Amino acid sequence: MIDYFNRLGEKKILAFSGDILPLTFSMAVSSEEREGFFLGVDDNGRRIYLNPSKLPAFHGVIVGPTGSGKSTLARSLALEALDRGVKVVYIDPNGECRILCKFMEDSAVVDLSRNFFDPFSSFSSREDLAEAVASALVLVRGFGQETYSFLKSMILDTSIGSLSELYEVVAVKAHGLKGAFSFLRKFRGGVSLKEILAADYTAVAFPGISPVEEQFTTLVLLEALRVYHVRRGVCHKLFRLIFIDEAHRLVGFPGGQNVLVKAFCEARKFGEGFVPVAQVPHMLPADLFVNAAFVIAFCGPSKYVRSLESLLELDEYTRDYLRFNARGRGIIKVQGEPYARRVSFQPRKEAFY
Repeated sequence: MIDYFNRLGEKKILAFSGDILPLTFSMAVSSEEREGFFLGVDDNGRRIYLNPSKLPAFHGVIVGPTGSGKSTLARSLALEALDRGVKVVYIDPNGECRILCKFMEDSAVVDLSRNFFDPFSSFSSREDLAEAVASALVLVRGFGQETYSFLKSMILDTSIGSLSELYEVVAVKAHGLKGAFSFLRKFRGGVSLKEILAADYTAVAFPGISPVEEQFTTLVLLEALRVYHVRRGVCHKLFRLIFIDEAHRLVGFPGGQNVLVKAFCEARKFGEGFVPVAQVPHMLPADLFVNAAFVIAFCGPSKYVRSLESLLELDEYTRDYLRFNARGRGIIKVQGEPYARRVSFQPRKEAFY
């Protein structure tokens, strides 16, 4: 078939459609970074970087199906950040993030399945503590405002010093809530936020604990991290990255993403960047994709790509690219750029588990 191709408003040129070179999005990207966190190469072999100093914030999202390479890339980005003086907290319920400690002099592993996180020693304000704990408890158990107000008042109006003590008070004053919050009996003291932030790189793991314990621990820890950076004051330079691996599992329930949405809306004011890593895009709220400074999406099956379509503006070429390419390939969409860029990701070898 013969197409008519109009080039820049000049005369019409006859050409066979197979002779016309399509303008791919890797060719159409409006700007090209030459420094920052190395991601991989585009279709033309050009090196692709993510430069935090050029972004309005450093909150981002990484999504991809099982086995696509998303967690490996996240660990590689953590190494890139550490090399540039950015501190990292990597939350991973499975504990694979511990592998990076082998390559870091100032690193720590915090296993919260053995010694739970202690919010009572992690908030400087009793009000912040009460809001964080009460909110997390009602979210993981599906209770409403009345229970939230009751739990918050118990923390504010009593000398409770641990989560296990809070459970004892609840068991006496609200017997109907005793069963729902019985898991709090395990939380006797534990690891403080100060201990988690002591090293340049901290791997936070909690293998083997129950889903409700995972979700509660994650919500309270994320809020403690967010509040800590807010209390530090305004900082327009990236100071710390917080990765949340398996985010669909840890915060992918109604209301569970509230702390991330709140953090993403704070732009780059406080020097922290939250980066959830998830298998299932629609289990993260649309607000995260709207406010993210960058979104990295790996290739995957049609159902996964359809889930992405509802969250990102994907043209036909990008949809096909995501459907029909191999493991380790995907796109990056940077806030302010007109198009997504196709990438063959090249994680650092130390990031492989």
